[in-house]
Amino acid sequence: MKTDYNALAKHALTALIVCCVLVLPVASPAQAQNPTTLRFSFWGSYLDLDMWRNITQRFHQENPDIRIQLQYTPGDYAQKLILQLISGTAADLILMDDEYFPGYSERGYIIDMSEWMERDAEELRLDDFMPTSLESFNFRGVQGGMPWSGMSVLMFYNKDMFDAEGIPYPDDDWTWEDFRRIAAQLTRDISGNGVPDQFGANVGFGFLDMEPVIWSFGGDILNEDNTASVLDQPEVLEALQFLYDIKFEDHSTAHLGESEGMTKEVELLTGKVGMVMSGWFLARQLMQIEGGMRWGIAPMPIGPRGHRHTRVSWEGISINSAISPERQEAAWRFVKFLLSEEIQAYIADIGYLFPVRASDAQKHFVKEGSPVNYQLAIDGVYYGKLTPVTAKYLELRNAIQRPFKRVEIDLMTPPEAVAEAHEEVNRVLAAELAAWEARRQDAVPADPAVKRAFAAALAVIIAGILFI
Repeated sequence: MKTDYNALAKHALTALIVCCVLVLPVASPAQAQNPTTLRFSFWGSYLDLDMWRNITQRFHQENPDIRIQLQYTPGDYAQKLILQLISGTAADLILMDDEYFPGYSERGYIIDMSEWMERDAEELRLDDFMPTSLESFNFRGVQGGMPWSGMSVLMFYNKDMFDAEGIPYPDDDWTWEDFRRIAAQLTRDISGNGVPDQFGANVGFGFLDMEPVIWSFGGDILNEDNTASVLDQPEVLEALQFLYDIKFEDHSTAHLGESEGMTKEVELLTGKVGMVMSGWFLARQLMQIEGGMRWGIAPMPIGPRGHRHTRVSWEGISINSAISPERQEAAWRFVKFLLSEEIQAYIADIGYLFPVRASDAQKHFVKEGSPVNYQLAIDGVYYGKLTPVTAKYLELRNAIQRPFKRVEIDLMTPPEAVAEAHEEVNRVLAAELAAWEARRQDAVPADPAVKRAFAAALAVIIAGILFI
Protein backbone atom coordinates (compact mmCIF):
# COMPACT_ATOMS: atom_id res chain seq x y z
CA MET A 1 0.00 0.00 0.00
CA LYS A 2 1.34 3.42 -0.96
CA THR A 3 1.59 6.15 1.63
CA ASP A 4 -0.57 9.17 0.88
CA TYR A 5 2.01 11.85 1.66
CA ASN A 6 -0.33 14.67 0.61
CA ALA A 7 -3.04 13.65 3.10
CA LEU A 8 -0.53 13.14 5.87
CA ALA A 9 1.10 16.46 5.07
CA LYS A 10 -2.24 18.30 5.31
CA HIS A 11 -2.91 16.92 8.80
CA ALA A 12 0.68 17.50 9.87
CA LEU A 13 0.66 21.04 8.53
CA THR A 14 -2.56 21.77 10.41
CA ALA A 15 -0.87 20.68 13.63
CA LEU A 16 2.17 22.75 12.78
CA ILE A 17 0.11 25.86 12.09
CA VAL A 18 -1.75 25.52 15.39
CA CYS A 19 1.56 25.21 17.23
CA CYS A 20 2.99 28.22 15.44
CA VAL A 21 -0.08 30.37 16.12
CA LEU A 22 0.22 29.63 19.82
CA VAL A 23 3.87 30.59 20.09
CA LEU A 24 4.59 33.22 17.41
CA PRO A 25 4.02 36.93 18.04
CA VAL A 26 1.91 38.95 15.62
CA ALA A 27 4.00 41.09 13.27
CA SER A 28 3.59 44.83 13.58
CA PRO A 29 3.06 47.03 10.51
CA ALA A 30 6.66 48.25 10.83
CA GLN A 31 7.97 44.71 10.84
CA ALA A 32 5.83 43.85 7.79
CA GLN A 33 7.64 46.55 5.85
CA ASN A 34 11.08 45.09 6.58
CA PRO A 35 13.13 44.00 3.55
CA THR A 36 12.93 40.40 2.41
CA THR A 37 16.01 38.57 3.68
CA LEU A 38 17.45 35.79 1.53
CA ARG A 39 20.29 33.51 2.55
CA PHE A 40 22.95 32.81 -0.09
CA SER A 41 25.39 29.90 0.32
CA PHE A 42 28.72 29.79 -1.50
CA TRP A 43 32.25 28.41 -1.30
CA GLY A 44 35.67 29.78 -2.18
CA SER A 45 38.79 31.51 -0.89
CA TYR A 46 39.09 34.68 1.17
CA LEU A 47 39.23 36.56 -2.14
CA ASP A 48 35.85 35.12 -3.09
CA LEU A 49 34.39 36.13 0.26
CA ASP A 50 35.45 39.73 -0.37
CA MET A 51 33.99 39.55 -3.86
CA TRP A 52 30.58 38.40 -2.61
CA ARG A 53 30.57 41.11 0.05
CA ASN A 54 31.14 43.73 -2.64
CA ILE A 55 28.48 42.25 -4.94
CA THR A 56 25.80 42.08 -2.24
CA GLN A 57 26.61 45.62 -1.15
CA ARG A 58 25.97 46.83 -4.70
CA PHE A 59 22.77 44.77 -4.88
CA HIS A 60 21.45 46.31 -1.64
CA GLN A 61 22.02 49.81 -2.99
CA GLU A 62 19.90 49.06 -6.05
CA ASN A 63 17.37 46.80 -4.29
CA PRO A 64 16.65 48.23 -0.82
CA ASP A 65 13.66 45.90 -0.37
CA ILE A 66 15.86 42.75 -0.43
CA ARG A 67 18.72 41.81 1.86
CA ILE A 68 21.20 39.06 0.99
CA GLN A 69 22.64 37.23 3.98
CA LEU A 70 25.92 35.54 3.09
CA GLN A 71 26.47 31.94 4.19
CA TYR A 72 30.13 31.11 3.52
CA THR A 73 31.48 27.54 3.52
CA PRO A 74 35.27 27.35 3.14
CA GLY A 75 35.42 23.56 3.58
CA ASP A 76 33.58 20.64 1.96
CA TYR A 77 30.75 22.60 0.41
CA ALA A 78 29.16 19.76 -1.58
CA GLN A 79 28.87 17.45 1.42
CA LYS A 80 27.42 20.18 3.61
CA LEU A 81 24.97 21.30 0.92
CA ILE A 82 23.39 17.90 0.38
CA LEU A 83 22.86 17.51 4.15
CA GLN A 84 21.25 20.95 4.28
CA LEU A 85 18.96 20.18 1.35
CA ILE A 86 17.88 16.86 2.83
CA SER A 87 17.21 18.41 6.23
CA GLY A 88 15.42 21.44 4.79
CA THR A 89 17.95 23.92 6.18
CA ALA A 90 19.62 24.95 2.91
CA ALA A 91 19.90 28.60 1.88
CA ASP A 92 17.40 30.30 -0.42
CA LEU A 93 20.03 30.98 -3.08
CA ILE A 94 22.77 28.45 -3.77
CA LEU A 95 26.06 28.81 -5.63
CA MET A 96 26.07 25.63 -7.68
CA ASP A 97 28.83 23.54 -9.25
CA ASP A 98 27.82 22.12 -12.63
CA GLU A 99 29.11 18.61 -11.88
CA TYR A 100 27.00 18.23 -8.73
CA PHE A 101 23.86 20.06 -9.81
CA PRO A 102 21.99 17.18 -11.59
CA GLY A 103 21.73 15.18 -8.36
CA TYR A 104 20.01 18.08 -6.60
CA SER A 105 17.82 18.84 -9.62
CA GLU A 106 16.71 15.22 -9.97
CA ARG A 107 15.48 15.18 -6.38
CA GLY A 108 13.49 18.38 -6.80
CA TYR A 109 15.54 20.46 -4.38
CA ILE A 110 15.98 23.37 -6.82
CA ILE A 111 13.47 25.11 -9.04
CA ASP A 112 13.21 24.99 -12.81
CA MET A 113 14.08 28.45 -14.14
CA SER A 114 12.84 27.84 -17.69
CA GLU A 115 9.72 30.05 -17.43
CA TRP A 116 11.64 32.97 -15.94
CA MET A 117 14.33 32.61 -18.61
CA GLU A 118 11.71 32.67 -21.36
CA ARG A 119 9.95 35.63 -19.78
CA ASP A 120 13.17 37.66 -19.36
CA ALA A 121 15.09 36.34 -22.38
CA GLU A 122 15.66 39.78 -23.89
CA GLU A 123 16.93 41.24 -20.63
CA LEU A 124 19.20 38.23 -20.05
CA ARG A 125 20.55 38.26 -23.64
CA LEU A 126 20.49 34.48 -23.75
CA ASP A 127 21.58 34.36 -27.39
CA ASP A 128 24.97 35.70 -26.29
CA PHE A 129 25.63 32.96 -23.70
CA MET A 130 28.73 30.96 -24.54
CA PRO A 131 28.61 27.31 -25.69
CA THR A 132 27.85 24.65 -23.04
CA SER A 133 26.95 27.28 -20.39
CA LEU A 134 23.16 26.83 -20.36
CA GLU A 135 23.53 23.13 -21.16
CA SER A 136 25.65 22.64 -18.05
CA PHE A 137 22.67 23.40 -15.78
CA ASN A 138 19.98 21.62 -17.77
CA PHE A 139 19.28 18.04 -16.75
CA ARG A 140 16.49 16.04 -18.38
CA GLY A 141 14.82 19.25 -19.50
CA VAL A 142 14.96 21.04 -16.16
CA GLN A 143 16.97 24.27 -16.05
CA GLY A 144 18.01 23.98 -12.42
CA GLY A 145 20.50 26.82 -12.41
CA MET A 146 21.66 29.90 -14.28
CA PRO A 147 25.34 29.91 -15.27
CA TRP A 148 26.98 33.19 -14.30
CA SER A 149 30.75 32.58 -14.65
CA GLY A 150 33.02 29.95 -16.15
CA MET A 151 36.48 28.61 -16.76
CA SER A 152 38.37 26.32 -19.11
CA VAL A 153 41.27 24.11 -18.08
CA LEU A 154 44.60 25.28 -19.50
CA MET A 155 48.25 24.33 -19.20
CA PHE A 156 50.22 26.49 -16.77
CA TYR A 157 54.01 26.39 -16.93
CA ASN A 158 57.06 27.73 -15.11
CA LYS A 159 58.93 29.98 -17.54
CA ASP A 160 62.10 29.96 -15.43
CA MET A 161 62.36 26.16 -15.74
CA PHE A 162 61.85 26.34 -19.51
CA ASP A 163 64.51 29.04 -19.85
CA ALA A 164 67.01 27.10 -17.73
CA GLU A 165 66.79 24.15 -20.14
CA GLY A 166 66.60 26.32 -23.28
CA ILE A 167 63.15 24.99 -24.17
CA PRO A 168 60.83 27.23 -26.24
CA TYR A 169 57.49 28.02 -24.61
CA PRO A 170 54.51 25.95 -25.84
CA ASP A 171 52.77 27.44 -28.87
CA ASP A 172 49.28 27.02 -30.32
CA ASP A 173 50.31 23.98 -32.36
CA TRP A 174 51.95 21.89 -29.67
CA THR A 175 50.88 18.25 -29.26
CA TRP A 176 50.67 15.72 -26.45
CA GLU A 177 53.87 14.17 -27.83
CA ASP A 178 55.51 17.60 -27.47
CA PHE A 179 54.19 17.72 -23.92
CA ARG A 180 55.77 14.34 -23.14
CA ARG A 181 59.11 15.33 -24.67
CA ILE A 182 59.22 18.64 -22.77
CA ALA A 183 58.20 16.95 -19.50
CA ALA A 184 61.12 14.54 -19.87
CA GLN A 185 63.53 17.41 -20.56
CA LEU A 186 62.38 19.29 -17.46
CA THR A 187 62.70 16.26 -15.19
CA ARG A 188 65.98 16.31 -13.26
CA ASP A 189 67.80 14.61 -10.40
CA ILE A 190 69.12 17.74 -8.70
CA SER A 191 70.28 16.03 -5.50
CA GLY A 192 72.25 13.36 -7.38
CA ASN A 193 70.74 10.42 -5.51
CA GLY A 194 69.47 8.72 -8.66
CA VAL A 195 65.84 9.71 -8.11
CA PRO A 196 64.19 12.74 -9.79
CA ASP A 197 63.28 15.59 -7.48
CA GLN A 198 62.23 18.05 -10.19
CA PHE A 199 59.42 16.89 -12.47
CA GLY A 200 58.34 18.07 -15.87
CA ALA A 201 54.62 17.75 -15.26
CA ASN A 202 51.84 16.91 -12.86
CA VAL A 203 49.26 14.78 -14.64
CA GLY A 204 47.72 11.89 -12.78
CA PHE A 205 44.83 9.49 -12.98
CA GLY A 206 42.18 11.63 -11.33
CA PHE A 207 38.89 11.64 -13.22
CA LEU A 208 38.88 15.35 -14.12
CA ASP A 209 42.57 15.32 -15.11
CA MET A 210 42.09 12.31 -17.39
CA GLU A 211 39.11 13.80 -19.26
CA PRO A 212 40.99 16.30 -21.51
CA VAL A 213 43.57 13.67 -22.44
CA ILE A 214 40.92 11.05 -23.29
CA TRP A 215 38.95 13.57 -25.37
CA SER A 216 42.06 14.80 -27.19
CA PHE A 217 42.97 11.23 -28.15
CA GLY A 218 39.51 10.83 -29.72
CA GLY A 219 37.84 8.89 -26.89
CA ASP A 220 35.01 9.72 -24.53
CA ILE A 221 33.63 8.81 -21.10
CA LEU A 222 29.93 8.20 -21.81
CA ASN A 223 27.78 7.89 -24.92
CA GLU A 224 25.92 10.88 -26.38
CA ASP A 225 22.91 10.70 -24.04
CA ASN A 226 25.06 9.90 -20.99
CA THR A 227 23.36 6.55 -20.37
CA ALA A 228 26.27 4.12 -20.87
CA SER A 229 30.06 3.94 -20.63
CA VAL A 230 32.24 4.06 -23.74
CA LEU A 231 35.47 3.62 -21.81
CA ASP A 232 36.09 0.43 -23.76
CA GLN A 233 37.02 2.46 -26.86
CA PRO A 234 40.60 1.82 -28.05
CA GLU A 235 41.25 5.59 -28.04
CA VAL A 236 40.56 5.70 -24.30
CA LEU A 237 43.06 2.96 -23.57
CA GLU A 238 45.61 4.68 -25.82
CA ALA A 239 45.24 7.93 -23.87
CA LEU A 240 45.55 6.27 -20.48
CA GLN A 241 48.52 4.17 -21.58
CA PHE A 242 50.12 7.45 -22.67
CA LEU A 243 49.72 8.88 -19.16
CA TYR A 244 51.03 5.63 -17.67
CA ASP A 245 54.16 5.77 -19.84
CA ILE A 246 54.89 9.37 -18.85
CA LYS A 247 54.72 8.35 -15.22
CA PHE A 248 56.40 4.96 -15.16
CA GLU A 249 58.62 4.90 -18.27
CA ASP A 250 59.77 8.51 -18.22
CA HIS A 251 59.21 9.24 -14.52
CA SER A 252 58.34 12.77 -15.64
CA THR A 253 55.51 12.96 -13.11
CA ALA A 254 55.96 12.26 -9.42
CA HIS A 255 55.22 8.88 -7.92
CA LEU A 256 53.22 8.51 -4.73
CA GLY A 257 55.10 10.20 -1.89
CA GLU A 258 57.39 12.26 -4.13
CA SER A 259 55.18 15.37 -4.17
CA GLU A 260 52.79 14.93 -1.27
CA GLY A 261 50.97 17.86 0.29
CA MET A 262 51.88 20.37 -2.42
CA THR A 263 49.23 22.31 -4.31
CA LYS A 264 49.70 23.02 -8.00
CA GLU A 265 50.42 26.64 -7.15
CA VAL A 266 53.23 25.64 -4.79
CA GLU A 267 54.60 23.06 -7.25
CA LEU A 268 54.96 25.74 -9.94
CA LEU A 269 56.27 28.45 -7.61
CA THR A 270 58.95 26.25 -6.04
CA GLY A 271 60.11 24.77 -9.33
CA LYS A 272 59.11 21.28 -8.20
CA VAL A 273 56.98 20.85 -11.34
CA GLY A 274 57.23 22.54 -14.73
CA MET A 275 53.69 22.11 -16.14
CA VAL A 276 50.28 21.62 -14.53
CA MET A 277 46.72 21.56 -15.87
CA SER A 278 44.34 23.85 -14.02
CA GLY A 279 41.40 26.21 -14.32
CA TRP A 280 41.55 30.01 -14.24
CA PHE A 281 41.43 30.09 -10.44
CA LEU A 282 45.13 29.15 -10.49
CA ALA A 283 45.92 32.23 -12.56
CA ARG A 284 44.13 34.39 -10.04
CA GLN A 285 46.18 32.88 -7.20
CA LEU A 286 49.45 33.31 -9.08
CA MET A 287 48.63 36.95 -9.84
CA GLN A 288 48.55 37.71 -6.11
CA ILE A 289 52.25 36.87 -5.84
CA GLU A 290 54.63 39.72 -6.63
CA GLY A 291 58.06 38.97 -8.01
CA GLY A 292 59.63 35.54 -7.99
CA MET A 293 58.82 32.85 -10.51
CA ARG A 294 57.64 33.81 -13.98
CA TRP A 295 54.76 31.76 -15.36
CA GLY A 296 52.75 31.41 -18.54
CA ILE A 297 49.63 29.74 -19.94
CA ALA A 298 49.31 27.54 -23.01
CA PRO A 299 46.31 25.94 -24.72
CA MET A 300 45.82 22.24 -24.16
CA PRO A 301 47.95 20.10 -26.50
CA ILE A 302 46.60 18.53 -29.70
CA GLY A 303 46.03 14.77 -29.73
CA PRO A 304 47.39 12.21 -32.21
CA ARG A 305 44.31 12.45 -34.47
CA GLY A 306 44.24 16.23 -34.59
CA HIS A 307 41.71 16.68 -31.75
CA ARG A 308 42.14 19.41 -29.16
CA HIS A 309 39.81 19.36 -26.18
CA THR A 310 39.75 20.60 -22.65
CA ARG A 311 37.34 20.60 -19.74
CA VAL A 312 34.96 23.53 -19.37
CA SER A 313 33.20 24.18 -16.09
CA TRP A 314 30.55 26.72 -15.14
CA GLU A 315 29.37 28.13 -11.84
CA GLY A 316 25.64 28.68 -11.56
CA ILE A 317 23.07 30.06 -9.17
CA SER A 318 20.17 27.85 -8.09
CA ILE A 319 17.07 28.70 -6.07
CA ASN A 320 15.79 26.46 -3.29
CA SER A 321 12.42 24.95 -4.27
CA ALA A 322 11.28 24.96 -0.63
CA ILE A 323 10.84 28.75 -0.44
CA SER A 324 7.60 30.56 -1.24
CA PRO A 325 6.82 31.92 -4.74
CA GLU A 326 7.22 35.50 -3.48
CA ARG A 327 10.69 34.74 -2.14
CA GLN A 328 11.56 32.90 -5.35
CA GLU A 329 10.79 36.05 -7.34
CA ALA A 330 13.02 38.06 -5.00
CA ALA A 331 15.76 35.45 -5.44
CA TRP A 332 15.39 35.64 -9.23
CA ARG A 333 16.07 39.38 -9.04
CA PHE A 334 19.42 38.61 -7.40
CA VAL A 335 20.22 36.07 -10.12
CA LYS A 336 19.50 38.65 -12.82
CA PHE A 337 21.64 41.19 -10.98
CA LEU A 338 24.57 38.78 -11.10
CA LEU A 339 24.05 38.53 -14.87
CA SER A 340 23.96 42.30 -15.36
CA GLU A 341 26.85 43.77 -17.30
CA GLU A 342 27.86 45.71 -14.19
CA ILE A 343 28.58 42.55 -12.21
CA GLN A 344 29.87 40.55 -15.17
CA ALA A 345 32.39 43.35 -15.78
CA TYR A 346 33.30 43.38 -12.09
CA ILE A 347 34.14 39.66 -11.88
CA ALA A 348 36.14 39.99 -15.11
CA ASP A 349 38.09 42.99 -13.82
CA ILE A 350 39.14 41.21 -10.61
CA GLY A 351 40.09 38.07 -12.57
CA TYR A 352 37.60 35.81 -10.77
CA LEU A 353 36.35 33.73 -13.71
CA PHE A 354 35.19 34.86 -17.13
CA PRO A 355 31.67 36.20 -17.81
CA VAL A 356 29.04 33.90 -19.25
CA ARG A 357 28.27 36.04 -22.31
CA ALA A 358 30.72 36.11 -25.21
CA SER A 359 30.51 39.88 -25.69
CA ASP A 360 31.04 40.61 -21.98
CA ALA A 361 33.99 38.21 -21.89
CA GLN A 362 35.70 39.90 -24.85
CA LYS A 363 34.92 43.39 -23.61
CA HIS A 364 35.80 43.03 -19.94
CA PHE A 365 37.83 39.85 -19.32
CA VAL A 366 40.46 39.94 -22.08
CA LYS A 367 43.23 42.38 -21.10
CA GLU A 368 45.13 43.73 -24.07
CA GLY A 369 48.86 44.17 -23.47
CA SER A 370 48.89 41.91 -20.42
CA PRO A 371 51.77 39.42 -20.06
CA VAL A 372 49.07 36.85 -19.25
CA ASN A 373 47.13 35.70 -22.32
CA TYR A 374 43.53 36.01 -21.11
CA GLN A 375 42.19 35.14 -24.57
CA LEU A 376 43.33 31.54 -24.12
CA ALA A 377 40.76 31.06 -21.37
CA ILE A 378 37.94 32.18 -23.66
CA ASP A 379 39.25 30.14 -26.61
CA GLY A 380 39.14 27.05 -24.41
CA VAL A 381 35.34 27.25 -24.27
CA TYR A 382 35.11 26.68 -28.00
CA TYR A 383 37.17 23.48 -28.02
CA GLY A 384 36.09 22.41 -24.54
CA LYS A 385 33.62 19.81 -23.32
CA LEU A 386 31.56 19.34 -20.18
CA THR A 387 32.06 16.56 -17.68
CA PRO A 388 29.13 14.20 -18.42
CA VAL A 389 25.94 15.62 -16.91
CA THR A 390 24.54 12.82 -14.76
CA ALA A 391 22.68 12.56 -11.45
CA LYS A 392 25.45 10.33 -10.11
CA TYR A 393 28.56 12.44 -10.57
CA LEU A 394 30.29 11.29 -7.37
CA GLU A 395 29.53 7.64 -8.03
CA LEU A 396 30.68 8.01 -11.64
CA ARG A 397 33.90 9.70 -10.57
CA ASN A 398 34.62 7.09 -7.89
CA ALA A 399 33.88 4.20 -10.26
CA ILE A 400 36.61 5.49 -12.56
CA GLN A 401 39.11 6.67 -9.98
CA ARG A 402 38.95 3.56 -7.78
CA PRO A 403 40.78 1.21 -10.20
CA PHE A 404 43.06 4.00 -11.41
CA LYS A 405 44.30 4.61 -7.87
CA ARG A 406 45.87 1.18 -8.21
CA VAL A 407 47.33 2.19 -11.58
CA GLU A 408 48.78 5.25 -9.82
CA ILE A 409 50.91 2.96 -7.63
CA ASP A 410 51.60 0.45 -10.44
CA LEU A 411 49.43 -2.33 -8.98
CA MET A 412 47.15 -2.48 -12.02
CA THR A 413 47.68 -1.94 -15.74
CA PRO A 414 45.64 0.57 -17.77
CA PRO A 415 43.77 -2.19 -19.68
CA GLU A 416 42.75 -3.85 -16.40
CA ALA A 417 41.63 -0.54 -14.89
CA VAL A 418 39.66 0.43 -18.00
CA ALA A 419 37.82 -2.90 -18.01
CA GLU A 420 36.89 -2.56 -14.32
CA ALA A 421 35.88 1.10 -14.65
CA HIS A 422 33.76 0.39 -17.75
CA GLU A 423 31.78 -2.32 -15.94
CA GLU A 424 31.32 -0.29 -12.76
CA VAL A 425 30.24 2.89 -14.58
CA ASN A 426 27.57 0.92 -16.45
CA ARG A 427 26.35 -0.52 -13.16
CA VAL A 428 26.08 2.97 -11.61
CA LEU A 429 24.24 4.39 -14.63
CA ALA A 430 21.86 1.41 -14.89
CA ALA A 431 20.90 1.76 -11.22
CA GLU A 432 20.33 5.51 -11.60
CA LEU A 433 18.20 5.11 -14.73
CA ALA A 434 16.11 2.39 -13.07
CA ALA A 435 15.51 4.59 -10.01
CA TRP A 436 14.56 7.54 -12.23
CA GLU A 437 12.11 5.44 -14.23
CA ALA A 438 10.56 4.12 -11.02
CA ARG A 439 10.04 7.67 -9.75
CA ARG A 440 8.40 8.66 -13.03
CA GLN A 441 5.92 5.78 -12.84
CA ASP A 442 5.23 6.07 -9.12
CA ALA A 443 1.78 7.50 -8.47
CA VAL A 444 2.94 9.09 -5.21
CA PRO A 445 4.17 12.64 -5.89
CA ALA A 446 7.88 13.06 -5.16
CA ASP A 447 7.31 16.69 -4.18
CA PRO A 448 10.17 17.65 -1.83
CA ALA A 449 8.22 20.61 -0.43
CA VAL A 450 5.42 18.27 0.72
CA LYS A 451 7.88 15.84 2.25
CA ARG A 452 9.79 18.62 4.02
CA ALA A 453 6.56 20.08 5.39
CA PHE A 454 5.56 16.65 6.65
CA ALA A 455 8.99 16.17 8.26
CA ALA A 456 8.86 19.61 9.91
CA ALA A 457 5.38 19.01 11.30
CA LEU A 458 6.38 15.57 12.52
CA ALA A 459 9.38 17.11 14.29
CA VAL A 460 7.09 19.56 16.11
CA ILE A 461 4.78 16.72 17.19
CA ILE A 462 7.71 14.61 18.40
CA ALA A 463 9.17 17.60 20.28
CA GLY A 464 5.79 18.13 21.94
CA ILE A 465 5.59 14.51 23.03
CA LEU A 466 9.11 14.62 24.45
CA PHE A 467 8.31 17.85 26.29
CA ILE A 468 5.19 16.32 27.83
